[in-house]
Amino acid sequence: KEEESGNDFKEEVPAAKNVNPSGTAKRRIAGTLLPVDEDILREMDMPAVEATRTYRKWLTLSDGEELTYNQTYTKGLEGDDWNLKK
Repeated sequence: KEEESGNDFKEEVPAAKNVNPSGTAKRRIAGTLLPVDEDILREMDMPAVEATRTYRKWLTLSDGEELTYNQTYTKGLEGDDWNLKK
C-alpha cells in the first residue's frame, strides 16, 4: 500500500486469473464493470440486429403480445424492445 495523503490509500491489485474449470462459459471476474447501455449501443450493429428474423417478428406483434426468445418479451412493455436488441 502506498500512502497518498491523510488516510487515503492507493493499492495495486494484481490481475485475477480467468479460472473456468468447466471450459464452457466465460467467468466475470469480481470487481470488473459490466458494460452500460451506451457502450452496448455504440458497439451494436443496429441494422444487422433489426434485420434478424426474431426482431422482424417482434415488429409485427401488437401491444401486449409476447415473444419468447431465451426469455419472454412483451410488446409495449417498457424496456423489452431494448432488451431484445441487446
